[in-house]
Amino acid sequence: MATSSRVLSNLKEYCAFSFAVFVGRCLPRPLGYWVGLRLADHHYRTHPEVRRAVMANLSQVLRWRGVQASGNQLEGLTRKTFQYYGKYLADFFRFRQLSGAQLERLVSFEHPEYLTQALAAGRGVIMVTPHFGNYELGGAVLASLGHPVSAVFRPMRLGAVDRLLHRQRQRRGVRPIPLGRAAAETLRILRRGEIVALLGDRDFSGRSEPIEFFGRPAIIPRGPAALAAHTGAAVVFAVLLREVDETFRLRLHPPLTAGPGDAERLRAQLCRRMEIEIGNQPHQWYIFEDFWSQTDGETNHHAHA
Repeated sequence: MATSSRVLSNLKEYCAFSFAVFVGRCLPRPLGYWVGLRLADHHYRTHPEVRRAVMANLSQVLRWRGVQASGNQLEGLTRKTFQYYGKYLADFFRFRQLSGAQLERLVSFEHPEYLTQALAAGRGVIMVTPHFGNYELGGAVLASLGHPVSAVFRPMRLGAVDRLLHRQRQRRGVRPIPLGRAAAETLRILRRGEIVALLGDRDFSGRSEPIEFFGRPAIIPRGPAALAAHTGAAVVFAVLLREVDETFRLRLHPPLTAGPGDAERLRAQLCRRMEIEIGNQPHQWYIFEDFWSQTDGETNHHAHA
C-alpha cells in the first residue's frame, strides 16, 4: 500500500510539472498567468495545512515590522503569495536564455556596478538569494549578460522531474550543481573567477545553528558565509522582484567579504538583508512550510534533554 501511494504521489508530481511546462511554453503569457492564478487559488483552497503555514510565516514577518495584522489582511496576503508563486511557475518554463530585446523590455537593473566590483577582485562571486521573487530567472538574466553562472540545487525526489528542471536551467545558460556534490565543485568555480548562486534561507545540511531572523531563532544556512570566509570570494546578495506591471527588477546589494573566523558575522549580515527585502514584499517569499517550527522543535528537544 505504501509503495502504491508513493507511485501515485510521484505520478501526480510529474503530471503537475508537465502541465506547468505546457502552460509556460505553449500559452500566451497573459493566459499562462491566468491558468497559474486559477491553479494557485485551487491549491490555496484545498490545502489548509499549507495555507496555515504560509499565514504563520507572514504573521511573523509582519510582527517584526511592527504590524499586528488583521485576519482579513493575513488571508489576503496568504492568497497573494500562492498567486505570485503560480506566476513564478508559469515564468519558470516560459523564459529560456533571455535575448537582448527581452532584457531591455522586461528587466530593470539596480546597482549592476556591485557585481562588477565583486568580480574585479578575481576570487569569484557567491551570489545569495532567498526563495523570493523570481529567483530562478535571476541566473538566466546574469547568463544572458555574458556571466558564467552555476547554481546549487537540492535534487527533487522524483528523477524525471529533476531532469526536467535541470534541462530548463541549462537552456537558460545556468549550470546546475546537485547539492550532494556541491562543495568541491563550488571551489573550482570560484577559483575560475566565476559566479556560483546559492539559496540563503533554507538549510538542508542539518549543520547550521539557529540565528535571529525576523525576531526569532531560525535555521539559516551557514554555507554561503563559510564558503566566503574559506575562499575570500565576495558575496553579493541579490533579488529579482516581480513588479506590478509584470516586469522584473534585479536588485544587487553592496558586496560583502569575510576573512577566517568571520562566517557568523557575514551570516548575520545576510539575514539583515533578507529581512529588508522579504519584509518589504512578504507575499513574494515562497516558503510553504512553517519556517520557524523546526527551530522551535529543536529548542524544545534541547530543553527536555
